[in-house]
Amino acid sequence: MNWTEIIRVRIGGATPYRDITRLLFSLRKAAQWDGLRSARVFSRAGLPASDFSIHLEWQIEGLPSGGSELGVCLARVLKDYGLTDHNVWMEEEEDETAVYSR
Repeated sequence: MNWTEIIRVRIGGATPYRDITRLLFSLRKAAQWDGLRSARVFSRAGLPASDFSIHLEWQIEGLPSGGSELGVCLARVLKDYGLTDHNVWMEEEEDETAVYSR
């Protein structure tokens, strides 16, 4: 099963942009976990100096609704820099047997 864990952070004005991007990329590089397919860093278009997210893509049998150990740790660290939101998303698989009508 495929899962995506998204950790978003809106940093305060006192944190320099370069410091937070260095932190995010170092956290991403340190992400060596079984089942982790990718760890990507995004900045919000139009607000590149304040809104960031890390997307952890997993291919494992199950992921707790509260997130992976890695995701929980990342969210905890990022809370020191600003407003943080952490969610787990499960990829929906098409049900071949479903009958759709209009």
